[in-house]
Amino acid sequence: MIPNCTNRCHTRDQVLSLEKFYIAEFYRLEKVAVSDVAFHRNGRTRSQIKALEALLSPQLATETTARTINQNPENLQDWNALVVRAWLLEQSGAASLIRAIASREVESLDSELTNQIAAFIRAHATEFRLAFKFRNVATLSDQQILGEILSRHGIKTKRRGNKNNLRYEVCKPELEAILAIIERRKTEIASPLDQEVNQRDAIAVKTPESLEKWLTSESLNEIRELWKLADCPELQEAVRQVIPIEVLERAIA
Repeated sequence: MIPNCTNRCHTRDQVLSLEKFYIAEFYRLEKVAVSDVAFHRNGRTRSQIKALEALLSPQLATETTARTINQNPENLQDWNALVVRAWLLEQSGAASLIRAIASREVESLDSELTNQIAAFIRAHATEFRLAFKFRNVATLSDQQILGEILSRHGIKTKRRGNKNNLRYEVCKPELEAILAIIERRKTEIASPLDQEVNQRDAIAVKTPESLEKWLTSESLNEIRELWKLADCPELQEAVRQVIPIEVLERAIA
């Protein structure tokens, strides 16, 4: 959402235009329709897709995780958030479950699948609170805990059965829509984990092809002028949300 600042109207129009462009880039769309903007949900869907991509990416390596965490092992707040989340999900077994759901091997969740994962999360409530902003884990049921994890990766579930045979089924249409977007993006993007780590200067990776479109002289000049016009904190934050951080840093350097 673009903030209502007492700024030049065309600045907001430029930000809206950039937001549509960024949506088109991320979802690999020829044209952005109203339904696409609604599906984006002010970036929430994009965040869920990036989280799922990170787990499905073959480049998600243990040594990358260890390297990032070992930079400051005593302070969880300084760890790379995406790396920490990936590590916790791997340790809990949730990552394996999510990959099984994405590969259509698992279509419903019963207690046999959820109990061990939920128990791990309860035993590491502090880590999950910091990494996922979980609150009151102790008061949630096993299915609710798994639902929280899955929803953060774009996977929705629906309740089936009764008290004696309760299970949660994966919502297939929503999952297929998310996986189709990931498939469209797969040929052009670097590992989501590598991109996130690279933004924090931890590991250098090749510039993705989709990012190169932002790095033309014309595009950088437009972003530089837009940043000059964004003379309130709200507009500056809006610009940061629709322009990749490395592009913005290069434009205003």
